[in-house]
Amino acid sequence: MDFIALDVETANSNPKSICQIGIAIFKNGELVESWGSLVNPQSHFDGINMAIHGITPEAVKNSPTIGQLKPKIDQLIGDSIVGIYSCFDKIAFERNFDDIDYNWLDITMVVRRTWEKIAYSGYGLANVCYLNDIQIGNHHDAVADAIAAGQVLVCALNAKNIQLNDCKSLIKRRIGSVMARGEMVEGRAPSNIFIEGGNPEGDWFGDVVCFTGELKLPRMEASVIASQMGFNVGTGVTKKTNYLVKGHQDLFKLNGKTISSKEEKALSLIKKGQDIVVISEEDFFYMISAS
Repeated sequence: MDFIALDVETANSNPKSICQIGIAIFKNGELVESWGSLVNPQSHFDGINMAIHGITPEAVKNSPTIGQLKPKIDQLIGDSIVGIYSCFDKIAFERNFDDIDYNWLDITMVVRRTWEKIAYSGYGLANVCYLNDIQIGNHHDAVADAIAAGQVLVCALNAKNIQLNDCKSLIKRRIGSVMARGEMVEGRAPSNIFIEGGNPEGDWFGDVVCFTGELKLPRMEASVIASQMGFNVGTGVTKKTNYLVKGHQDLFKLNGKTISSKEEKALSLIKKGQDIVVISEEDFFYMISAS
């Protein structure tokens, strides 16, 4: 049971803006080494991101870039399986490097097929650690999260009594199904679209997405695409939200605030331990098209 667990924190909703990386090395299911570094993202910092992980521009101004750290990262990873807690970390690397060929494993997909009670919600890292008596340390510190994610994977493999190489076949199994929703008319969405609940055949079935701000696509069109991929498209941010997709924010509509009400709610839930990925519209659709 040898693998690497990897986690990144970002300066803003662009996955390319890595500002911290953490790596945990597991041998025979045991943590043997960890490594991490602050990273200069050469990009701006959003307030919501700083509130989540506490990393500031001043903290990283003399830190290496992710490109400068790449040789060290490659050395640590080698040809190991790389476990990540959501594919956001994978997208972050793909956005920074064109030649990434790591053997990725999304641990959340394993978790959701291991414990039925958190198959559809409650499978955030903090909650899964709590349910399995795993100490997460400083949540949203990249090293602490990488270690915790690796320990969660070991716990899931033991619970299913399977080997690491069995994970990909496990992930291919459907989690469940939902009843089809009624047909939408007047050009809004065809009958095979599941805005509420998501397409049960979609790769992202069970995940909940919410949109905020002005999108490049019409909101309904973006919702239809997301639902086709399996997402339940929420109208607001709740405890079940997994992804908050940010479009352009009209400062006039914010009435003097720096972030939208949906971002405020997401930040509040994140501080309470909910794992919500805040991502740009472009990177969200890149993420689901790459699945």
